[in-house]
Amino acid sequence: MKQRLKLFLLYALYWLLIFIVSRVLFMLYSFNMSFEITAKEWFLIIAHGLKLDISATGYIMAIVSILF
Repeated sequence: MKQRLKLFLLYALYWLLIFIVSRVLFMLYSFNMSFEITAKEWFLIIAHGLKLDISATGYIMAIVSILF
């Protein structure tokens, strides 16, 4: 049981990190527009996007929990 819970949490963390890294990579890809904004706005983009990342991870994990 502990092993399944550990796997479930690691899988959720994996998806959350994928979403965060993809957002940062997208901002680096759109280099011209991304570096016109301040560091505070970069942080706010990451912070507000984290809500959506957690939501999307929750939907993915709901499907995974049904399959477990």
